Amino acid sequence: MFLTTTGDVTIPASTDPVNITVQASIAPWNYANTASLDAVIAGIPGSFSRVSGTQATGVATIAFTRSTPGTATSVPAGTVIRSTEGNMLRDRVQTIWVGRNDVAFAAPTHATGARAAVRAMVEHLTPTLKRFLIIGVTTRTTEGTTATGATLDSRNRVLEINSALRDAYPAQFVDIRRHIIDNGLTLVGITPTQADLDAIAADTIPPSLSPDGTHFTPECRQLVIAPFIVAELRARGWI
Repeated sequence: MFLTTTGDVTIPASTDPVNITVQASIAPWNYANTASLDAVIAGIPGSFSRVSGTQATGVATIAFTRSTPGTATSVPAGTVIRSTEGNMLRDRVQTIWVGRNDVAFAAPTHATGARAAVRAMVEHLTPTLKRFLIIGVTTRTTEGTTATGATLDSRNRVLEINSALRDAYPAQFVDIRRHIIDNGLTLVGITPTQADLDAIAADTIPPSLSPDGTHFTPECRQLVIAPFIVAELRARGWI
């Protein structure tokens, strides 16, 4: 992952944190994330976390702390801040499941943005023969074919993102959304409610498999999603 500075800043010689304004049009860096990530700025290793930001402006402030004392360094606007998290795993089999937040935070470039993000992840892998799965984005339980207004717009964005990812990586894309809709309740052992039947008829996730309409129950993760991904990896001879 990388962010781009929007103004000039000086990284101090000490290990005191310095606030940096960055372009961050996609959550979580413009919204509410407080995680700390290892990163390199202008060749200086350290870590950063979010201080503030808004979805509307697409700009966030992060606090960067260099790992060890050194020389004060001027960093011009437009400098890339590149995360070094997971660098030691770049030669491993990767399962990439991204894009849901792009539905809300990257419009109107949700599909191209998600595809560009996935491409950057794939290109970051080190083997010549890269081994990775792209897991499709899922619709919310309310985002069926009968939805209207903004909810229908969100559904259409999900389908557009999935289409873009499938077109870019046809051999690696797997449609988890279809699997959950068609097989999820049976695999978990749930007798469908009327709301579940209505959701399935409208081509979206049955609510009995989601506690909040977006994420999945532990049973769905363990009995539906995980075995499906493992089977896809085994089919390719990667595990």
